[in-house]
Amino acid sequence: MTAARLHTIQKTRGATAKLLPPKTKIMELSVKVTYTVHLSEEDIPEEVLSELQSAVKNNLGEISDSDSQYPKATEWLDNNIHEDDATRWEYDIQELKI
Repeated sequence: MTAARLHTIQKTRGATAKLLPPKTKIMELSVKVTYTVHLSEEDIPEEVLSELQSAVKNNLGEISDSDSQYPKATEWLDNNIHEDDATRWEYDIQELKI
């Protein structure tokens, strides 16, 4: 039996041991992570609101972090949207090479 097929035994406290599943090394993994944040009762500057409304109208609400068309909205979103506030996560596997 090859080493790759053997289970690894991890010693824990006392005389007990736990079997760990074998692992496989991947060459590349690319994942697009999307999370949802809900804000309410937020005070935002009028120019930010204007850019957000324009983005919704023209780009279906999509703004990238390098978007020069909506600089005030991008800056405000960068400062006010945080992963810790996420209510829902989605993982889209873009590429997997073994």
